[in-house]
Order: sequence, then structure tokens, then C-alpha cells
Amino acid sequence: KVGVLVNTFDMKPVTISSQMMRQKLRIPEGYLVIGSVGELSTRKGHAIFIEAILKLVSSGEQRVRVLIIGDGPEKSELKQMIARHRLEEFISLIPFSDNISNYYNVFDLYIHTSIEFDDLPFAVREAMSMGLPTIASNIGGIPELICDDHNGLLFESGDAQDLSAKIA
Repeated sequence: KVGVLVNTFDMKPVTISSQMMRQKLRIPEGYLVIGSVGELSTRKGHAIFIEAILKLVSSGEQRVRVLIIGDGPEKSELKQMIARHRLEEFISLIPFSDNISNYYNVFDLYIHTSIEFDDLPFAVREAMSMGLPTIASNIGGIPELICDDHNGLLFESGDAQDLSAKIA
């Protein structure tokens, strides 16, 4: 007999309430909090995420805060992109945390934007295990985790317009 065991992970418990985290992060009441967790590298597609948020904000959605959590070689370029598009009010880059559960707990929506092969991303599985609505690119092993329009939404990898439409 053969059994398949997908990689497992161990989540730390939430130690700060969602309301306290929102206060700590200065997120006004009634704002949608969209989050992403992962290495800040080109292959993770954070630039696509920023473009999608630019489209969303430009279309009139102002009651949104985006938290991109992670560290990596792309951090400086992403900061510059956020500043160039004047999105500092909407998007925050936050260094990776030992207890990421506290951030997942404050998210209303989780986004995963990989543009290159991504096996079975821990972040997607972590977000889904926290009960978060999840939108992710349709590459690698992600479609094994998310059945489009059933337990999440998939968007065309690299397509900021498609991602923006799915967020809206």
C-alpha cells in the first residue's frame, strides 16, 4: 500500500487579537486587510501584486491596507515601486516575523502571486488553515491546493489585471 503525505507545517498560536494588531498597525476600522507572506524575490511576483493594488486603488477603492510580509533581495525595488506609484498609504512592507500567525489573524484576504514554479507553498497552506479567503496564481502545485471558485480563486500568473479583478 502506498500513501501520499503532503508536507506538513506547525503553526504557532495567535498571541495578539486581530483588533490589537489592527491598532498596532494603524489600520482604521472597516478597512479590508489584504496580506501576502513570502520571500521578497522576483519569482514570488510581488510586483504583480503591487500593480493589482494600484489598479484597485485607481478604480476608487480607498478602504484597503496591504501587508506584504517577508525579506529578500527584491525589497528595495518593491519599496521604490510603492513610492513611485504613491501607494505608501495603502501598502506596507513588513519584515518576516517569528509568529506569522498574528499577521494571518489580521488578514481579511490572502494573496499569493508566484510567477515561477511554486510546489506546495507553505504560506498558502498556512493562510487556508487559518480560514482565510485565498487568491493565488495558477502555477506549480498551487492548483492542487486551490480548486478555483470552490475553496479559493486562481488568477492567471503574472496578470495584474486578472488579480485586481479577483480581489475586487
